Amino acid sequence: MFIYNGLIQLTPMPEAALNKYAQGPHPTVADWIKEANYLGALGGSPKAAEKASDGPFELVSATPNQNWVLKPNPDYGGHKAQIKKLEFVYEASSTSEFAALKTGQIDLGYLDPSQLGSKGELTALGDKLVPGYALGVSWIQMNMFSGSKYAAIFDHHYVREALALAMDQNAIVQDIYKGYGAPQYGADSGRPPFPIL
Repeated sequence: MFIYNGLIQLTPMPEAALNKYAQGPHPTVADWIKEANYLGALGGSPKAAEKASDGPFELVSATPNQNWVLKPNPDYGGHKAQIKKLEFVYEASSTSEFAALKTGQIDLGYLDPSQLGSKGELTALGDKLVPGYALGVSWIQMNMFSGSKYAAIFDHHYVREALALAMDQNAIVQDIYKGYGAPQYGADSGRPPFPIL
Protein backbone atom coordinates (compact mmCIF):
# COMPACT_ATOMS: atom_id res chain seq x y z
CA MET A 1 0.00 0.00 0.00
CA PHE A 2 2.80 2.44 0.85
CA ILE A 3 4.54 1.76 -2.45
CA TYR A 4 1.29 2.32 -4.35
CA ASN A 5 0.57 5.58 -2.48
CA GLY A 6 4.09 6.81 -3.12
CA LEU A 7 4.20 5.87 -6.80
CA ILE A 8 0.74 7.23 -7.57
CA GLN A 9 2.02 10.73 -6.75
CA LEU A 10 4.66 10.64 -9.50
CA THR A 11 3.68 12.69 -12.54
CA PRO A 12 5.14 11.58 -15.87
CA MET A 13 7.04 14.41 -17.56
CA PRO A 14 7.43 14.89 -21.32
CA GLU A 15 10.48 12.90 -22.38
CA ALA A 16 11.26 15.07 -25.40
CA ALA A 17 11.78 18.15 -23.23
CA LEU A 18 13.31 16.68 -20.12
CA ASN A 19 15.27 13.55 -21.04
CA LYS A 20 18.58 15.16 -21.87
CA TYR A 21 21.37 12.85 -20.64
CA ALA A 22 19.97 9.42 -19.73
CA GLN A 23 19.08 8.42 -23.27
CA GLY A 24 19.42 5.21 -25.21
CA PRO A 25 18.85 1.65 -24.11
CA HIS A 26 21.69 1.56 -21.53
CA PRO A 27 22.36 4.91 -19.81
CA THR A 28 25.28 4.81 -17.37
CA VAL A 29 25.27 5.88 -13.73
CA ALA A 30 27.17 9.02 -14.80
CA ASP A 31 24.35 9.76 -17.30
CA TRP A 32 21.74 9.45 -14.53
CA ILE A 33 23.77 11.74 -12.26
CA LYS A 34 23.98 14.35 -15.03
CA GLU A 35 20.23 13.94 -15.63
CA ALA A 36 19.43 14.39 -11.92
CA ASN A 37 21.59 17.52 -11.72
CA TYR A 38 19.95 18.92 -14.85
CA LEU A 39 16.42 18.32 -13.50
CA GLY A 40 17.43 19.72 -10.10
CA ALA A 41 18.63 22.93 -11.74
CA LEU A 42 15.35 23.21 -13.65
CA GLY A 43 13.37 22.89 -10.41
CA GLY A 44 14.41 26.36 -9.26
CA SER A 45 13.42 28.06 -12.51
CA PRO A 46 9.81 29.09 -13.13
CA LYS A 47 10.45 29.08 -16.88
CA ALA A 48 11.12 25.33 -16.63
CA ALA A 49 7.35 24.92 -16.25
CA GLU A 50 7.08 25.64 -19.99
CA LYS A 51 8.97 22.43 -20.71
CA ALA A 52 6.39 20.36 -18.90
CA SER A 53 3.20 22.38 -19.32
CA ASP A 54 0.35 20.38 -20.79
CA GLY A 55 -2.32 21.37 -18.26
CA PRO A 56 -5.13 23.92 -18.48
CA PHE A 57 -2.78 26.89 -17.85
CA GLU A 58 0.66 27.96 -19.01
CA LEU A 59 3.16 30.38 -17.49
CA VAL A 60 3.22 33.97 -18.76
CA SER A 61 5.60 35.47 -16.20
CA ALA A 62 7.08 34.84 -12.78
CA THR A 63 8.56 37.58 -10.64
CA PRO A 64 10.17 36.23 -7.45
CA ASN A 65 8.43 37.43 -4.27
CA GLN A 66 5.83 39.34 -6.32
CA ASN A 67 3.61 37.21 -8.52
CA TRP A 68 3.09 34.40 -11.00
CA VAL A 69 0.84 35.04 -14.00
CA LEU A 70 -0.76 32.18 -15.93
CA LYS A 71 -3.00 32.16 -18.99
CA PRO A 72 -5.20 29.41 -20.46
CA ASN A 73 -3.25 26.86 -22.48
CA PRO A 74 -4.79 26.87 -25.99
CA ASP A 75 -3.49 23.32 -26.62
CA TYR A 76 -5.11 21.82 -23.53
CA GLY A 77 -7.49 19.04 -24.53
CA GLY A 78 -9.69 19.15 -21.44
CA HIS A 79 -12.29 21.61 -20.18
CA LYS A 80 -11.30 25.13 -21.21
CA ALA A 81 -10.74 27.76 -18.52
CA GLN A 82 -13.41 30.43 -18.12
CA ILE A 83 -10.92 33.12 -17.08
CA LYS A 84 -8.39 34.98 -19.20
CA LYS A 85 -5.70 35.26 -16.54
CA LEU A 86 -4.80 33.57 -13.25
CA GLU A 87 -2.42 35.49 -11.01
CA PHE A 88 -0.82 34.27 -7.80
CA VAL A 89 0.29 37.25 -5.71
CA TYR A 90 2.76 37.06 -2.83
CA GLU A 91 1.60 38.78 0.35
CA ALA A 92 4.09 40.06 2.93
CA SER A 93 2.01 38.94 5.91
CA SER A 94 -1.34 37.47 6.88
CA THR A 95 -2.44 41.01 7.82
CA SER A 96 -1.75 42.33 4.31
CA GLU A 97 -3.53 39.31 2.82
CA PHE A 98 -6.59 39.99 5.01
CA ALA A 99 -6.57 43.66 3.91
CA ALA A 100 -6.32 42.64 0.24
CA LEU A 101 -9.29 40.29 0.68
CA LYS A 102 -11.31 43.09 2.30
CA THR A 103 -10.60 45.59 -0.46
CA GLY A 104 -11.14 43.09 -3.28
CA GLN A 105 -7.54 43.28 -4.53
CA ILE A 106 -7.45 39.49 -4.38
CA ASP A 107 -10.30 37.02 -4.83
CA LEU A 108 -8.97 34.09 -2.86
CA GLY A 109 -6.76 33.94 0.22
CA TYR A 110 -6.11 32.27 3.52
CA LEU A 111 -6.99 33.38 7.02
CA ASP A 112 -4.56 32.94 9.85
CA PRO A 113 -6.33 31.26 12.81
CA SER A 114 -5.77 34.47 14.80
CA GLN A 115 -7.96 36.30 12.24
CA LEU A 116 -10.99 34.04 12.52
CA GLY A 117 -12.58 36.39 15.03
CA SER A 118 -12.58 39.07 12.30
CA LYS A 119 -14.23 36.88 9.67
CA GLY A 120 -17.39 39.02 9.89
CA GLU A 121 -15.52 41.82 8.12
CA LEU A 122 -15.29 39.57 5.07
CA THR A 123 -18.63 37.77 5.21
CA ALA A 124 -20.44 41.12 5.60
CA LEU A 125 -19.13 41.93 2.11
CA GLY A 126 -20.73 38.77 0.74
CA ASP A 127 -17.53 36.75 0.77
CA LYS A 128 -17.67 33.07 1.61
CA LEU A 129 -15.35 31.31 4.03
CA VAL A 130 -14.62 27.70 3.20
CA PRO A 131 -12.23 25.53 5.24
CA GLY A 132 -9.34 24.06 3.29
CA TYR A 133 -8.29 20.80 4.90
CA ALA A 134 -4.66 19.77 4.99
CA LEU A 135 -3.97 16.43 3.37
CA GLY A 136 -1.61 15.10 5.98
CA VAL A 137 -1.18 13.63 9.40
CA SER A 138 -0.03 15.25 12.61
CA TRP A 139 0.43 13.85 16.08
CA ILE A 140 2.39 14.22 19.28
CA GLN A 141 5.02 11.54 19.68
CA MET A 142 5.14 10.30 23.25
CA ASN A 143 8.12 8.34 24.50
CA MET A 144 6.62 4.86 24.52
CA PHE A 145 9.68 3.11 23.14
CA SER A 146 10.88 -0.06 24.74
CA GLY A 147 13.57 0.69 27.28
CA SER A 148 12.16 4.09 28.24
CA LYS A 149 11.42 4.38 31.95
CA TYR A 150 7.96 5.76 31.03
CA ALA A 151 7.02 3.18 28.38
CA ALA A 152 5.36 0.69 30.73
CA ILE A 153 2.68 3.14 31.85
CA PHE A 154 1.35 3.35 28.28
CA ASP A 155 0.79 -0.40 28.22
CA HIS A 156 -2.42 0.26 30.17
CA HIS A 157 -5.41 1.07 28.00
CA TYR A 158 -6.99 3.27 30.68
CA VAL A 159 -3.93 5.57 30.66
CA ARG A 160 -4.05 6.00 26.88
CA GLU A 161 -7.82 6.54 27.03
CA ALA A 162 -7.49 9.13 29.81
CA LEU A 163 -4.91 11.07 27.79
CA ALA A 164 -7.17 11.06 24.73
CA LEU A 165 -10.25 12.16 26.66
CA ALA A 166 -8.36 14.82 28.62
CA MET A 167 -8.14 16.94 25.48
CA ASP A 168 -11.34 18.97 25.08
CA GLN A 169 -11.59 18.79 21.31
CA ASN A 170 -14.98 20.56 21.25
CA ALA A 171 -13.43 23.55 23.01
CA ILE A 172 -10.48 23.54 20.59
CA VAL A 173 -12.83 23.51 17.59
CA GLN A 174 -15.00 26.32 18.99
CA ASP A 175 -12.42 28.57 20.63
CA ILE A 176 -9.34 28.20 18.43
CA TYR A 177 -10.83 27.26 15.05
CA LYS A 178 -14.10 29.25 15.54
CA GLY A 179 -16.26 26.28 14.58
CA TYR A 180 -14.28 25.30 11.48
CA GLY A 181 -13.30 21.79 12.49
CA ALA A 182 -14.57 18.49 13.84
CA PRO A 183 -13.73 16.58 17.02
CA GLN A 184 -12.04 13.30 16.23
CA TYR A 185 -11.65 10.55 18.80
CA GLY A 186 -11.40 7.54 16.52
CA ALA A 187 -9.29 6.46 13.60
CA ASP A 188 -11.48 8.08 10.92
CA SER A 189 -14.26 10.61 11.45
CA GLY A 190 -14.99 10.97 7.75
CA ARG A 191 -13.45 14.44 7.57
CA PRO A 192 -10.20 16.03 8.71
CA PRO A 193 -10.27 17.32 12.32
CA PHE A 194 -8.87 20.80 11.78
CA PRO A 195 -8.79 22.95 8.66
CA ILE A 196 -6.10 25.15 7.24
CA LEU A 197 -7.80 28.53 6.99
